[in-house]
Order: sequence, then structure tokens, then C-alpha cells
Amino acid sequence: MAKRPSIITTSSGYQSSHVINSNFTKIGDAFDNTLSLDGSTPNAMLADIDLNSNDLINVGTLYVDNIVYNTALPNADFPKKNFNWMGFFRTWQNGHGFKTETTTRQLGGSGLTVARTSFADDKVTIYHIKGTNQPDGIRIQRNATNANTASANIVMNFTQAETAPLLGKTICFQISGKKSSTWSGSTVTMSIQYSKEPQQPIIRANGEYTNGNTVLDSKNIILTTDISVNPEYVSAILPVDAIQISLKIAVTFSGTAGSADYVDFEGAFLTIGTSPPVEIIPETFSELLMKAKTRYQTTYPYGAPRGVSSKGGSIRAVAINTSTTSSVIVPVRFDPPMAVVPQVLMQSPLSGTENRWENETTGLFVNGLPYNINDQGVTLQNNGAVTAGDVLLCHWTARCVF
Repeated sequence: MAKRPSIITTSSGYQSSHVINSNFTKIGDAFDNTLSLDGSTPNAMLADIDLNSNDLINVGTLYVDNIVYNTALPNADFPKKNFNWMGFFRTWQNGHGFKTETTTRQLGGSGLTVARTSFADDKVTIYHIKGTNQPDGIRIQRNATNANTASANIVMNFTQAETAPLLGKTICFQISGKKSSTWSGSTVTMSIQYSKEPQQPIIRANGEYTNGNTVLDSKNIILTTDISVNPEYVSAILPVDAIQISLKIAVTFSGTAGSADYVDFEGAFLTIGTSPPVEIIPETFSELLMKAKTRYQTTYPYGAPRGVSSKGGSIRAVAINTSTTSSVIVPVRFDPPMAVVPQVLMQSPLSGTENRWENETTGLFVNGLPYNINDQGVTLQNNGAVTAGDVLLCHWTARCVF
């Protein structure tokens, strides 16, 4: 429909009334083809609108599905989405300090995992710290007097769904770090890894995928005792057929550890582009916590290590009959669903003993087990003798060492 109607010139005489009516109809149709100041309908665009290089001003809330920036403008002029929620180092549901283990990778805060090469020992600790240019950060510290020089390998592993928006794009992994004045190591290696194999957790001590591990890009960085405003970074094109990616930080040590043998990191961000943006779009704590719950959920209070003595948040159930197996049956739903099928543990609230209910009625411990575990939930029940009417308490923890 034309925006400006073709108006017929009228002349005197009876037949001019038909021409006038026709003109008014065309004018009415033309008004229907314009935007309305007061919102009268129809008032929706049916095609693109061209502002002819003019500004759009006095906007209240702007609702969009996508924004495409002028490619002629500098990459760093705009805030960018960080695709690595773990790299904010903000969420620590399971405590604010973790040591390495000798048989498996340890799940630390914010979904990251850590291990020493060859699972050397449990003498490296990861701490939650206050950041310098970011609100939060992590400290990787070798315990004093430890003489084992195995590297500490920190990994942030993405699920297939978390990887999907990055396929075929140039991605940039950035991080800021500093060392203590007595850190014994020489370099830190940052790297982007990917695999084309079916989705898998990273269980190796060296922080690599078991199947099909490929290093997309890596860089050895030299730390100083101050965190620079300009982060270190690597960037590369992620293959379109990659299944998942992970970000790895390998920290070296040498000699015997002193009392402050550590390095600090913050802002482990992953963006689309060839270099770090000046600004990252922030995420709220509640947004990050919901993502962190895909790796770790528990009934313990936030920040309390698993096994701490506390009844706060524990499950309370009453035995419906006298039996050794099915007096107490408690279904649990994970919200949100876990990234993969998790390990589920249950503990007595006051002793922290594994696979135990606390019988509040008798003061005794009762065996218990989780059943029917999947990524959506689990069923908890007793596996020891209770009497009808007994009140049982327990905590549960679901974790993905992913």
C-alpha cells in the first residue's frame, strides 16, 4: 500500500461526490499505513524502518531479540556477553576453600575443578578471594613446606548446550592474574581445549578430555605482583563440529613451598571476538547461582562445606511404618536439572557421617541410601531399622565433578 494516496481532482457536478468519497477512502487507508502517536491500531511495523543515520532518542525500555553492531566500529567499544559463567568466581555454595585430592579431581567453587598432575597429593588449596578489578577471584596456593612440584590444573568445562552458541565463531579467553612475591613457579599456561567426542566430564589429573582432547590455542603468561588492567588472552575459531570446550589454567611450582607460594586470578571470561572487550555484561548473583546449581546442589546452608554440623535446611521425615527399608521415602527434585547425572551423598546433620539418617526420636544413626538417581532428581530412603513415628533428619548433596 502506498503511503501517499493518489487523489483525483474533483469538479462541479453530481458525479464529484463519488470522487470525493473515493479520495476519503484512500486517505483513510493511508492513515492505516502510518505509525500512531497515541498507539491507535494498526500500529505495528510490517517491514524494516530506516532512520537514515538519525538517532533513536528518549527510549524507555528497549526490547530486542538481537543486536548487530556496525562492523566498522571497534570491537571493544561495546559491553560483551561472557559465556563462561564460572569465570566470575562468584558462587561458592560448598565452601570458600578446597584442597586437591589424590584420586579424583576436586569440585571447587563456581563449577571449576582442580587437581595436581598425576594426582600428586592434597597439598594445593583453592581459595575464594576478593578481586582487584573484579568483585571476586581465586587463589591457588601450595601448602607451606610442600616439596612436590606437580602443577595445579584448574579447568572450567562447558556442557554441549553451553558450547553450542560458540560453534564456528572466533572466541576469546581472557584472564587477569598476579603472583605473590614468593611464588616459586615461573609460568602459567592458559588454554582453550575442545573435543568432538560425545559430551564428557574432565576426570584426568592433567585437566584434559579423556577422548579427543584438542588444544585450540594456548599461551604461557608471566605474572607480576600486580594485576594489570589489560588481561592476558588467547583467541581462535571454534570448529562448527566441536561438542564441548573447556578453559584450562596450569600453574607451576618449584622447590619447597614457603608460606605464600600462590597466584591469584580473576575475570576468566570467554567472549566472541578476536580480543577482550573493554567491558563485560554483568550477571547478578542469583543468575550465576542458578547456573552453578547445575554442578552442585545441597540442603546445607550456602557456603557451608558438606558434612558441617548443622540442622539448618535438612530434610525432616516421619517413618510411616516399622521397617528396615521403606519407612521413610523422600523424593527430591533438582532445580534446575544437573548438567549430568550427579554423585548424590546424604549425611547425618550433626555428625556428617555419610549415608546416614539421624533418628531424632532415639538419638541413633540409621543407614540410608539414595536411589533412582538421574539429572532430574533422586529418592532418599532408610536402609536400616526404624519404628513407625520416628522422626529422621538428613542433608543431601548432589555434585557433578564435570
